[in-house]
Amino acid sequence: MAEQPEEEPKEQPKEGDQDFSRAVARETSRNAIMMLVAFLIVTSFNILYTDRVNTKSDRNWCELIVSLHQRYQDPGITDPDAVKFRGQLGSLRRSLKCPRDNPSPAPTSRSSQ
Repeated sequence: MAEQPEEEPKEQPKEGDQDFSRAVARETSRNAIMMLVAFLIVTSFNILYTDRVNTKSDRNWCELIVSLHQRYQDPGITDPDAVKFRGQLGSLRRSLKCPRDNPSPAPTSRSSQ
C-alpha cells in the first residue's frame, strides 16, 4: 500500500499574498466590466441593424400595399370580400405608416435609337 504524503500545514496569508489577491480581484473586475461594455456595444449595434432592416422591409411592402389600396378605392366595388380586403389593406397601411399616396417612381432616361 502506498503511503500518503502528509499534508503540509496551511500558512497564514502574508502581506504579499493579500496584495496578490487584491490584484486578482481588480483584474477580475476589469475583465467583467470590459465584457459588459462589449456586450452592450454588440447588443446596441444588433438593435440598430435590425431596426434598419425592418424599416427597409416595411418600405418595400408599402409600395405594394399602397398600390393595392388605391386600386380598391373604387366606390363601384361592392363585393363584400373586396370591401373587407380594402379595410384590411387600410389597416395594414396605417400600421406600417405608409404614405398617403403611392410615391411616383424616379424618372428614367432612355435614349431613343
